[in-house]
Amino acid sequence: MAIKIHAIKCGNVSYVGSKTKYGVYCYLVEHPEHGLILIDTGLNADAKDTWPKYLLAMEHVEITKEETALYKLGKMGISADDIDLLLLTHLDADSNGAIGDFAGRVKRIILPEHEYFYSCRTVYKMRQPQNLWLQYKNLMDIPYYEAVKIGPQGRGYDVFKDESIVFIHTPGHTEGHASVMIGTAGSGRLLNNDGIYFGGRYVMFSADGEFKPMTFDKKGQAKAEKYFDDVRKDPDCLMIYPSHSADDLCGYMEII
Repeated sequence: MAIKIHAIKCGNVSYVGSKTKYGVYCYLVEHPEHGLILIDTGLNADAKDTWPKYLLAMEHVEITKEETALYKLGKMGISADDIDLLLLTHLDADSNGAIGDFAGRVKRIILPEHEYFYSCRTVYKMRQPQNLWLQYKNLMDIPYYEAVKIGPQGRGYDVFKDESIVFIHTPGHTEGHASVMIGTAGSGRLLNNDGIYFGGRYVMFSADGEFKPMTFDKKGQAKAEKYFDDVRKDPDCLMIYPSHSADDLCGYMEII
């Protein structure tokens, strides 16, 4: 049976210094053996009330209750209780502000230990308000990255030990940032999350070149960008998808 991937748009963000409006995406994976897997949660409906004012000044947020992942999954006939696994690629508020919609209801949550470890840095505390996620820490599995065959660092986490869902350590945007390979280690679809941004086509930054993603590990970011570019050129890779895009990515894809 095929693995199905649904791209779910959860509002929009725009950034200081950029005219481009980026959709915020999370992804639902229907796995024939491992059930329903949600990758990231997107924006929370009450972001304008729960985010710090300085963060709202940096990121202009557009989100309604009807645009949240929880609501859109409900329209698909899926509740939070039906989700077998929630994978958190990193803790930034735009990508995972809605953890509270799912924590305590999904069967399992995984956050890479490297991302959790570095969340204590002031620069990440500013982007990852602890009121949005820290209270749910005890509900999370927090595994260490291990040696894997793929990725710019050769580190990751094979979630089911069958190479069908693999966290790949792709530092840059944050030091613990993960991308997700869905399919097999040699082929499939790569969800790059905030590793690079898309704007209208495959580009490292926005389509008009005016905005460069925030990065705090420049060497890691450079290696990640090269890896993404190599994967893009690999005929065995079906597609790379971001968590922010100026394009409309909604719909679903299949991996046979």
